[in-house]
This record gives sequence, structure tokens and C-alpha cells, in this order.
Amino acid sequence: MKRTWILVANRTHARLFMGCEGDDAVAELDAFVNPGAAQMPCPRHAPGTVHPQTEARFARRFALMLDAVLDQGRVERRYDRLLLAAPTPFLDVLRDSLSTPVRRKLVGECDSDLITLTPPEIAARLCPRLKAIA
Repeated sequence: MKRTWILVANRTHARLFMGCEGDDAVAELDAFVNPGAAQMPCPRHAPGTVHPQTEARFARRFALMLDAVLDQGRVERRYDRLLLAAPTPFLDVLRDSLSTPVRRKLVGECDSDLITLTPPEIAARLCPRLKAIA
């Protein structure tokens, strides 16, 4: 059976899951917070309170940090395939930040912000997608 890692992320937070094997369940392995998130504007703040280039730089750094985690898992052979779930435009930043070896493990993407969902809700949304790929 192929071991699957699922990275659920947005520009400020990420959660890493293992799962979608025979029982359609996921287990949370780790959670991450973008160190630059405190300097990003909240949705209720006025647009332009943080320079767009600064926000993009923080998002890129976070994506590179996540790639390092994924690459370490790949080197340790902790997963066989990878699914990304993140909203655009962070999904684009994340995908572009993946190293070539990690990108080879990528089997699918979900353009949605699922970061606040519970593990059973994430499994319900993503496990059928993975089964269709397998």
C-alpha cells in the first residue's frame, strides 16, 4: 500500500497528514505557522497595510520551509506520494517552491482552503480524490 502525505496549507498555516489508506482516515503528523504571518494583514485590515512584495516574500519563504519538510520526509522514505491542498495563489507559490524530487511525488492538488477542517472532514474531501488517482 502506498503511503500518502497530504499537505493542507494557506499562506499563514499548514498541516501535514498521513492517510487515505484502506480506512479513509487521516492522521495529523505536524502543524506549521508561517513566521511572517504576524506581519501579514488580517482580512479585516485595509488593503495595502503590508506591501504586496513583502507579503509575497513571506509566502515564498513559508513555501520553501514546507518544501524542506517534504524533502526530509522523502529522503527518509516516509511517504510514496503527495497531495497538496491550498487556495490559489498560495497553491501556485507552493507548487513552484517544490524541489524536483518532491515534485515527482506529487500526485494531485486541491485548490481549496481546508486548513480549518477537522481530520475527518479533510479525509472526506480528499480521500476519494486519491482513490481516483490510484
